[in-house]
Amino acid sequence: QDLVYGPESEFNCAHQFVLQGFDELEFLDYMGRRREVARISFADETSCLRRLFHHTNGNIHLGRAALWAWLEMRSRAVIQNDTPTTETEFDGFLSQFPVSDACGMDVYFQTTRVIAAAPEAWEELESLRQRVPVSVPAQSAPRALEFAALAIRSGGRLHYASPIMEQFARRHYDDCRLGDLYAVSGKWD
Repeated sequence: QDLVYGPESEFNCAHQFVLQGFDELEFLDYMGRRREVARISFADETSCLRRLFHHTNGNIHLGRAALWAWLEMRSRAVIQNDTPTTETEFDGFLSQFPVSDACGMDVYFQTTRVIAAAPEAWEELESLRQRVPVSVPAQSAPRALEFAALAIRSGGRLHYASPIMEQFARRHYDDCRLGDLYAVSGKWD
């Protein structure tokens, strides 16, 4: 964060932002060319990729991880692989996207690393979990939750970056884990 904003920053731009996802057309184009997609028999590829866009909010990393998880679960026969994947079936899978690393990609490693190293983000994370609005001043530097790809800024507030990231935050950052973060940093109050 200090490399992007502050006295040590090499950047001097008027508007700072963190790119977390592509718009729908760019996302669909990119994902349509992925070899993972070619290995999945979709009943309607475009509809399924639109559901993927919805759940990831255009985040390519999450999109690829979800496709790999689908392939992995299919290869383990957790998911039937003899019929084309329907939009409903794929949407159901994405709604339950695994918090664990079933797809061989450590999807949330950077998110947890950035948040663990940013005590200033923990209260904002608690507020998001409790559905309390988190206001951010206009033109302010990107927040740790934005760098962690957990949140995006919209309308002067932080929101979860995508439904998948909200699922992750709600499952991973329970009261016990947040308590552990505070305890490790010596913040007992």
